Amino acid sequence: MSATELTDESVAAWLRRKLEEELDEVKFRLKYDGPLPSASNGNSRRKEKNQIRWKLHHQLVTVVMEGNFGAFKKRDEGEAATFARRKFKDCRFGAVISASHELICNLSIQLERRDLIGGIFSPEGDLDNRIKTLLDALRLPQNENEVMPPDDPNQKKTCLCLLEDDSLITGLNIQTITSLEDLPKGHVRLSIDVEVKAHDLQYQGDE
Repeated sequence: MSATELTDESVAAWLRRKLEEELDEVKFRLKYDGPLPSASNGNSRRKEKNQIRWKLHHQLVTVVMEGNFGAFKKRDEGEAATFARRKFKDCRFGAVISASHELICNLSIQLERRDLIGGIFSPEGDLDNRIKTLLDALRLPQNENEVMPPDDPNQKKTCLCLLEDDSLITGLNIQTITSLEDLPKGHVRLSIDVEVKAHDLQYQGDE
């Protein structure tokens, strides 16, 4: 089965099934090795965010397709796949974790970089804004100004993202490690542990 045959309903069904099997949560790990510059008002880092988004797409496809999950079925013949939640510039984007399926997640990020201890807030080590770049790359793009096609022109323009919106992150833990290797300036190695949980509470408002 190809990634384009996945639908948002089937992804949610798989996560729900795993949550039922494992009682409390679904866990998996994403990896990224590459540039992670600081985002700012003057530079949104659109190019780098899209590079991260397209690189993680392949891992997310593996996450939802590997194993005997049984929840993934082909759509009836003649029925179009509806996995993509948004479409910009001929690119289709879908989210594994979405509010409509009442799913939330915790992220534990291990960030290996060349910066020395004490350099977190140096120009190269502005951790807050570098993490902002990453979190933006993990969610669906919000408009076409955030989108760039994949670098490989032969790659299908269907991208699976982790999150519908970064508001679905309910816990965030970040650990930084100083790399002993001579990594290029601004280059990081990331391990992102994702813990997905069901969320059924709804805010009713004031009576």
